[in-house]
Order: sequence, then structure tokens, then C-alpha cells
Amino acid sequence: MTEFMHHDQVATPRSRRAIVKGAAWSIPVIAAAVAAPAASASTTAFTLTLSEDAVTGASCDVLSGLTATLQNNGQPAAGESVAITLPPNFAWSDGSKDVRSFITDSAGQITLDAIKVGGAAGNANIVATHSSSATDITAVTVMTLSDALTKNGTLYEEYPMIPAGSTTVGPGSFITPAGELYIRGTLMASGVTSAVGDHKSFDHFSVSWVDAAGAHTYESGATQNLTAPPATATAVGVHLFLGPGNALFEGDNVLDTNVTSAHAARNETDHNVKTWMTSDDGAWMKIGQNAAVKLANHPPRIQVVGPRTFFDPANGTISLVAANGTITQIESGARDVRSEFNINGQVVITWIDAAGNLAFRTGAANDGGTIIRTSGFPRTATSKVVGPGVCLEANGDLYNMDGLIATNVTSSYAVRDSQDKLSTTYIRNGNVCTF
Repeated sequence: MTEFMHHDQVATPRSRRAIVKGAAWSIPVIAAAVAAPAASASTTAFTLTLSEDAVTGASCDVLSGLTATLQNNGQPAAGESVAITLPPNFAWSDGSKDVRSFITDSAGQITLDAIKVGGAAGNANIVATHSSSATDITAVTVMTLSDALTKNGTLYEEYPMIPAGSTTVGPGSFITPAGELYIRGTLMASGVTSAVGDHKSFDHFSVSWVDAAGAHTYESGATQNLTAPPATATAVGVHLFLGPGNALFEGDNVLDTNVTSAHAARNETDHNVKTWMTSDDGAWMKIGQNAAVKLANHPPRIQVVGPRTFFDPANGTISLVAANGTITQIESGARDVRSEFNINGQVVITWIDAAGNLAFRTGAANDGGTIIRTSGFPRTATSKVVGPGVCLEANGDLYNMDGLIATNVTSSYAVRDSQDKLSTTYIRNGNVCTF
């Protein structure tokens, strides 16, 4: 979602040095203020003011957070209807394009629903009107970005070299239809059969992959070529590979055998935490270079979906296992589950519940945690969780718990960085949308 800079803020672009040529940062720039049309001669004393004179939004992206305030003789005008007219090619988050009316609250204020930005690069106006003829506009500068990009807070990083049909495999990381692996715009390998990425901060990217030459890990600007995992292995986490015979490799070392599923995630101290399930000996975990510890005697059908997090596909049960082996059942009837660490070292779990709500839980394994559910936007049978509190719909709408992030999206991978900012990498089916 596009964040707005208020009238009294100064636009100070954050410095961000591109790691590779072609991966350039851009930040939405507040356009020059556009004067509102002069109020017509009237005996009324109503004044209507939108919160932003001008904003910049990317086509296929979303504007969110606009408000308008109506006053009568300088006092809040409550209970009044304010109509909002969108520009051509724009739409409300539910896809409608109607003139939408909002009723002012006790402060004389309305908050606009999220708005889908459409059309090619150019200028457009969002218009607010009141029956007294009071009116105001927000001027929108529409920009077009690359089909592939990462959005972190108000910053964008574009990857114009990524072709359509590519798949996100981690933050800033993509596999093309031809099997080429790109990390932040740099071609790292060809003939790639699997890859998994992660990061601790936005400049700390890690990706592991398998190609015809074997297994590899890129981290902190260097690539390590491994010798033990064969070219038939599958990358299941950073520096973690599942090989033939269900042998699990941590780099060049065999962690375990008879492994049915595995996961790796960075914790708050930047240690790589590995969790895995075996068909004969239950669930295990290994933190950094410490010894592996057994977590629980889960049955073989249980799947690892994140750090210390397990999912039973037979009944949709999510369970979280503490380091001491205590098992906490989080939910039943769930589907499409994913978990990771937050900056405080807590396990964050996201899933779609039995009612179709996007659900999000954070907290320790044995404290009950806090579950937030949102039903304010549509869930379908094909909704896919792609990050902490983030899901992708079949129609290309990308949501987080707060609402719509972007539209026309075909693939996405989201994480929260070391500053707890949502960092979302995604690919769109074209960078110009018309609604």
C-alpha cells in the first residue's frame, strides 16, 4: 500500500546504494500541490479538505489512508455525506468504480476505502464533494514500475530484467521459466531446479539453490559451492537440502535420514534454525551450530511448516512445540500454513482458517499467544499464504492484514525485516492496470 506524506512533512529521500546494476531504488515523491477549485458563491460556510494535496501511486498498486474533513463555520460537521469520485481506470479495492458516499464522524472526518491505481503514467484527480458545493481534490501522479519489484515500507526496488512468468523464491529472488536464478537483479545461476531465499535485514540476502553442478548457498555477498548434496537434491531452506533417500544436508553435513519435511529460518540473533520431521523418530530442531534436539514424537504424516511449527493435513491442526517439548495446539481446520520468527524471536504463524479468514498468531508456544483474524476482504479456495499476514488471491490481489497491497500479482514472497517492516517481493502480469 502507498503511504502518504502529510502536508507538514519534508520529503527526505533515504539513501540506498544499489548492490547491482539495474536494481535501483525509488521512493514515491509528493507532487507539487494543486490548488483546489474555488468554492462557488454560496451562503453556506462548509469547507471540505482532503488530507493530501498530491500523491504518487504506481499503476496496479494501491492508495490507502486518504481522509477528508468537513467543517461548518470552522467546526466539525458530523453526520454529513461526502461523495468521492475516482479518476478513469481507478477502482475501489472491491473492484467497483462508483461514486462512493461516506458519512462524517463526530470529528467531521471520513476515511476513504483503499483505491486501486490504474492507467498508464500520467496525472489524475480524486475528487471529494459535499451537497453545499464544498469540494477538494487530491492530485495523483501515476507512475509505472517494473513487473518484478520489492516493496519495503515506502521504498521500491525494481528488477526490469526479470521476465514475465517468473516465480519469487525469496526476498528479491526469482527463478525464470528458463531456470535462471536472479538475486536482486544479478544472474546467479542457470539450470536451477529448486531455490529458497531468506533475509535478516533488507541488505542481508541469503539464497540456496540446486543446479546441474550441485548445491550452492549465496550469503553476505559470497557464494559457497557445496560438494555433498547431489544435483538431485532439493533446496528446502537456506543451507538446507533434502537429498535422495530422504537424507537431510546442512551444507555438506548430513543432519539426519528418513526425513519427510524440513524448514530453515533466521531467528532474532541471526542463527539459522532448522526444523525437520522423520518417518521413524519424530520432530527435531537445530539452532546454528548447536547439537540437534528432539522436539516431539509426531506421527510421520505431520509436516514442518516453519520453526517449531507443524501441520497435520488430515485435520488441519497446527501445533507449536516449545524447546522443552511442550506441544501447544494452535488451530484445527486450517490450511495453507506458514511460520517464521519475528524480531523478538517469537514464532509468527499465518494461515487460512476454516471460515476462510486470514489468521495471524504471534507469541510463545505455551502462553496462548494472540490470534488476529480478518474477514474484511475475500478469501477463496485458492488463497495462498505468501508471508507473515500476507496472502495472494487467484485474481492477483495481494493482501496483508491491513488490506490490499497490490493487484495483478502472479507470485509473491513476503517477510518482515530486522526493523519489523513488511518487505514484499512480487511479480505482476503487466505493469499497467485498467479497472
